Amino acid sequence: MRVLVVDDSRLIRQLATMALEGVAGWHVVAAESGAEALELAASESPEAILLDAVMPDMDGPATLSGLQASPDTREIPVILVTARDGAEDRAEFDAEVAERGRAEHGTLSWADRVRAAEGHGLTVTVLGAGAVPGRLLRVGSGWLLLGGSGRPQVLISATAVLAVAGLGVATAAATDRGRVYAAVDLRKILRATATERSTVRLTLLDGTDLTGTLDRVGADFVELAEHDPGEVRRLGAVRAVRTVPLTAIACATWAGG
Repeated sequence: MRVLVVDDSRLIRQLATMALEGVAGWHVVAAESGAEALELAASESPEAILLDAVMPDMDGPATLSGLQASPDTREIPVILVTARDGAEDRAEFDAEVAERGRAEHGTLSWADRVRAAEGHGLTVTVLGAGAVPGRLLRVGSGWLLLGGSGRPQVLISATAVLAVAGLGVATAAATDRGRVYAAVDLRKILRATATERSTVRLTLLDGTDLTGTLDRVGADFVELAEHDPGEVRRLGAVRAVRTVPLTAIACATWAGG
């Protein structure tokens, strides 16, 4: 099955590609904007489209209108992925009351509690990094992804989270997320981003910041070639190569996009 994934977040595109290709076995074509999505939908003829609702310039609804206006793409099934944001949506979100009995609350996990805030602004207190604000983009198997317009994208290890502020009252239902969810863990996300050779800042549990390029992601460690943030990974720019256990990483930060 060929699927077109449309999202302005580079990490979200990588996550979707990893899950759909690596676990489900589908072929993924990715677009970072509505305009690019219209071009790829016409040229690649995907069997389905996963479309982010909130994007700059041309948002999800506008892109959907463009798809439906063309005879070549109007019949393609589209799943619009919404992430609520803004004052009105936040007020609606805070007004939701989870009517659950004591026994039902006992079945809920921390991830379920946080997942209900996807699309909203939060502040996560992270061991080694302090308070990290941002919009909650995704909650995964052992990780959180924060971002938002104009903000860097921060991948946070769930084991490094000390507290989360701004959750509101709602809680996501306790459900089995399936094998795709379980398979996309912190190690696989770091491995996927390592292929792009982009600069990343690793913040360790003791507060140490290491900036450079991920050279290798093993079963339980990463190797980072340290260099200045404005440099690319080249022999003359690398100061040292650090081997870091995954369990020592509090969060990883990339430039937005």
